[in-house]
Amino acid sequence: GGILIQKVADLSPGSMMGLQGGVFIMEIEGEKLLVGGDIVLNIMGVKIENSDDMLDVKKKLVDLKSKDEIKVQVMRQGKIVELKYVIP
Repeated sequence: GGILIQKVADLSPGSMMGLQGGVFIMEIEGEKLLVGGDIVLNIMGVKIENSDDMLDVKKKLVDLKSKDEIKVQVMRQGKIVELKYVIP
């Protein structure tokens, strides 16, 4: 499971926490994807296996306030890395 990160917007929370987008274009089943980026495995304790899991993440994000921390676990180049972002 997980979500492949293809691109990360400049100055976004994802960028500020260090998420890395893809670097290689690959065609999979007729669709061009930017691969080689992080694969998000877990967001704030919610294991990401399908799109329904993102609904659980959204529910947690809605309740966050200034100074709260968002923790994201990613697979990066075969290793699990934890990224953090503190809401300004």
